[in-house]
Amino acid sequence: RNFGRDSGVVARDFHINGGHAEPGFTSTCSASGSAGPASYHLPGASTTDYASIPNYYFPPGAFTVEGFIKVAPGSNSGGKYMFSYASGTNDNCLLVSSHVATPGVWVHWAMTMTASNLAVHYINGSRVTGLGGSGWCGGQGGTLVIGQEQDAHGGGFQATQAPNMWFDSLRVHASMLTAAQISTIASTGTLPQTTLWNQWCFNNPRNFGYDSGLRAQDWSTRGGTADLGLSNCSGGFAVGGVGDAPVSYHLPGATTTQFMTATNFSFPPGSFTVEGFIKVAPNNGGKWWFSYASPAGTPGSDNCLLQSSSVGTYGVWVHWAITVGPAPGYAITLYLNGTATTLPTSASRSWCGHQGGTLVLGQEQDSHGGGFDASQAPAIMIDTLRIHSTMLSAAQLGSIARTGVIPSTATLWDSWCFNNPRNFGHDAGTQARDFVVRGGRPVVGHTAGCGASGSASTPPPPPAALGLPGANTNQFATVAPYSFPPGSFTVEGFIKVAPGNADKYWFSYASGSNDNCILVKSTVVTYGVWVHFAMTVGPAPGYGMVYFINGTVSSAPSYSRAWCGGQGGTLVLGQEQDSHAGGFDATQAPNIVLDSLRVHPRVLSASELQGIARGGNPSGPLWSAWCFNNP
Repeated sequence: RNFGRDSGVVARDFHINGGHAEPGFTSTCSASGSAGPASYHLPGASTTDYASIPNYYFPPGAFTVEGFIKVAPGSNSGGKYMFSYASGTNDNCLLVSSHVATPGVWVHWAMTMTASNLAVHYINGSRVTGLGGSGWCGGQGGTLVIGQEQDAHGGGFQATQAPNMWFDSLRVHASMLTAAQISTIASTGTLPQTTLWNQWCFNNPRNFGYDSGLRAQDWSTRGGTADLGLSNCSGGFAVGGVGDAPVSYHLPGATTTQFMTATNFSFPPGSFTVEGFIKVAPNNGGKWWFSYASPAGTPGSDNCLLQSSSVGTYGVWVHWAITVGPAPGYAITLYLNGTATTLPTSASRSWCGHQGGTLVLGQEQDSHGGGFDASQAPAIMIDTLRIHSTMLSAAQLGSIARTGVIPSTATLWDSWCFNNPRNFGHDAGTQARDFVVRGGRPVVGHTAGCGASGSASTPPPPPAALGLPGANTNQFATVAPYSFPPGSFTVEGFIKVAPGNADKYWFSYASGSNDNCILVKSTVVTYGVWVHFAMTVGPAPGYGMVYFINGTVSSAPSYSRAWCGGQGGTLVLGQEQDSHAGGFDATQAPNIVLDSLRVHPRVLSASELQGIARGGNPSGPLWSAWCFNNP
């Protein structure tokens, strides 16, 4: 489905013309290195290159903004601004300059804000002055911009105030970090155990400014380009990165408008278990958080399965579970933190056994998906919820309560994850029945991952590759405009050339008026088998090229002996260009299969290439990493 997708820094996909899927060589693309890291480059001296978030709210109380940045020489002085927040009539509610003392290198910038809105700035863990004013005006719901200074909400820019700079990552913590914590981030990149209000990663060029933090507020980017970065953003809440707090779903209670519902819902046939982590606010016991109404006209319709918010201990996370026995009784046993517990008064002692009804979290139903009573709605946080199509034992439930790990033998009928604020209630189980969410909001949760284990997963597909049959002019892959890394670089990957197809051309790069800026023959010494191909390109001014097959320098003719140095051209696989993406000759098109292709922004050594040829991975960033293992 995705031949030629580039998982490298610059994210320039191949456009596939013809060809077909064939068995491949590697089971995964092995986008090694750091697959980036990437960064977001704003060129400065412009009013059209920036990123913004409207209607932005900082955390209540003290907070910290921090991340890795690089400011170009000349942009660290002269009234340029990298971070600007306008609120209400104050377009300088929070303004930070780009005046770092060491331009041209990556530095860690941090700004702590006290509860009284006073700012302190740090560079590489040391306190500095001269980056901003006294603090934040305290306004909320304004417009946040990086790369420009606002004279109006999201506008009024001046090119002379726009710095030439790079953003690697940027985070807002819902607390004021200590100087020691900031120093640790600056020196190691390791985040402390804090609540990440926002975490914007610029290491994915397809999705610059995606917020994996609690608030899920993405940057809207205008202009700018992908470039090499510094770090791999940990991914935050959405993926449970190291040092990140998880997320849960908060229902405030005392309302009839905030809840989750799944209609036409069926439990597993026979016995089953419902379990997950919840936190009930103090004084919210004796209400109803789990309600299942069977189809109209069936016995016990609106209270087919009703469970209470009485959990014994409040304001803390507990593991809640019920097991439902076999027909005809369908007897229910309640477990709290792995211990069998007496069911609260009026809670269902058994399931009515009817299917196809309405499941609601956070309300008690007096009709299907309705008839709610605000006084019965608890203030509750839901971290995860799962339905297993067997009765788990007390020992298994106790293990989940202590470790959060699901038994490998468990079959997950449903597995609802609330650790991703963009996708609350997504069902990762076999039934794939998502909750429809009404109201509520993301808050700090209990577990970093949903733990959707058991047998809900599917095995990976076999490897694939892109087959180009040759002897034609209409089957090829192309990407344009494409630029190689500045300076030295390496192109390498696994290919298979059919016998009788030597001395044709499989890799062609045209730039400007030079249609043979780089041209590589399909001469690979051995044919009809997978080989690892590599070419290294040396530095300016010569840009000399060396070819390798299976990690050994190849003296076989491969045409280009040097790169012409041109950029922004057209890269074609499977044809030789006599004009940009055209002028093809069928007699020059080889029968070839492409498994993977990568561009590294440095010259790899012979030993590194030998290691890749044997299945290893190099270190360092990937400029481009094209995968042909997913047809």
